[in-house]
Amino acid sequence: MLCRLLLGAGIGVPHEYFNEFHIRHLARRFGIADANNPLALSPKAMQEYLQYIFDFRSRNNVFVTKLQHKQYRLFVENKIASALFSGAKLVYLTRKDVLAQAVSWHFAELTGCWNFEQPTQNLQNHKAAFYDFAAISYCLDEILAEQVLWEYFFHKNRLLPLRISYEDLQDDPLGIVREVAEHAGVSRAHVSLVDDETGPYKSDPSFPSKNEVIAHIRRVWATSAESLTRNAPGMAI
Repeated sequence: MLCRLLLGAGIGVPHEYFNEFHIRHLARRFGIADANNPLALSPKAMQEYLQYIFDFRSRNNVFVTKLQHKQYRLFVENKIASALFSGAKLVYLTRKDVLAQAVSWHFAELTGCWNFEQPTQNLQNHKAAFYDFAAISYCLDEILAEQVLWEYFFHKNRLLPLRISYEDLQDDPLGIVREVAEHAGVSRAHVSLVDDETGPYKSDPSFPSKNEVIAHIRRVWATSAESLTRNAPGMAI
């Protein structure tokens, strides 16, 4: 959502440039050797890739990328970290409701819908999969682990990112985009939003709603907590 808003506002060409699939596609287009195996790209090849995306995917002298910590570890940390982060302005986007974030991730895994344009898969006969407690717990664990790793990264490198939340972005998209623009050195006075007729994500009426799944997980948690309290020795409530 933030990337689309920044793109519409003319702030760079935001994209997940360090997603393995996107590296393979773009590196092949740029003629980089071993493009078909991004995990095997040498620091020199990754530096070449970085220069290409700087050159061809910047706009108004601004380059923007979305970066997950796993992607940082695989493709950036020991290869191009100094070049990518030198002089960079960091924006740390999190979601206050981490359970809702985990459920959204789980839905994306099931449906194959990771962005606004992709159609969902037909899963009408697999509704129970949307309530998979173990799968959602895994997503939750991964999200919380990434948050810890980023916080350590900021601390270790003495970095002060601009911190914004998904909920605040929903409530005030123009205000948040202007805040990001100012953080990046772009005059916020000239920032406006372009109407996006393709978003937000559309729900499939044949699937359970995310709110229903979130409520189910909370009921599971509540039942587990009650059972734990009831069976704990020497405890009275």
